[in-house]
This record gives sequence, C-alpha cells and structure tokens, in this order.
Amino acid sequence: MVCPSCRALLLQAAGSSAF
Repeated sequence: MVCPSCRALLLQAAGSSAF
C-alpha cells in the first residue's frame, strides 16, 4: 500500500499531468 502522503503526491502529479 502507499502511505497517505505519498498518495496525495501521486494524485497531485496525476492531476497536473492530466490538465
């Protein structure tokens, strides 16, 4: 599993690349 903070970073990166 991924730590909550790491998940947030991954989500941020995904959102940035998506836009």
